[in-house]
Amino acid sequence: MLLITDLNKITSKFSNSIITLGNFDGLHLGHQALIKMIMDRARETGAKSLVVTFRPHPLKILAPDKCPPLISIYEEKIRLFEKLGIDVLVKIPFTLDFSSMTPKDFVKEILCNLLGAKEIFVGSNYRFGKGREGNIRMLKELGEELEFKVILP
Repeated sequence: MLLITDLNKITSKFSNSIITLGNFDGLHLGHQALIKMIMDRARETGAKSLVVTFRPHPLKILAPDKCPPLISIYEEKIRLFEKLGIDVLVKIPFTLDFSSMTPKDFVKEILCNLLGAKEIFVGSNYRFGKGREGNIRMLKELGEELEFKVILP
C-alpha cells in the first residue's frame, strides 16, 4: 500500500482511480464492505483503489467541541487499511486553509486532476467542500462535466 500524507509530494499524477472518501474511524463492517467494493471495481477496470481520508478529523479543526472521540489511533487505522489491501491511502492534512476550498475546486483539482478519479463511491448523505456546500447532486453534476461516475452503494 502506498501512503500519501502530503499532496504536494505527489510527483506523478494518478490517471485511473476508483475512490472512496471519509473519516473511516474504526473501519466497521460497513466501511470494510465499501472498501471491498472499490477494490473489486478497481480490479475489474484495471484501476488503482484509493481511500481518501483526513487528519485530523475535520470537526477537530472546525468545531472542536463537536468532534467525536476517535475509535482508532492514526497508526492503527493505517495498518487496518493496509490489511484490507487497498492500493493507495491518501491522508489529507485538514487545516483551516484546506477547509476553505470550494467543492468544485476540491473535486476538480484533487480528486480528478491529481488523483485521477474515474469512479467515486460515497454514501447518500456525503457532503464536502467549504461549509459542506457540496452534496451528491453537485458531485454527480461535476462527474458529468469532469467525466467520472458517482456510485452510491
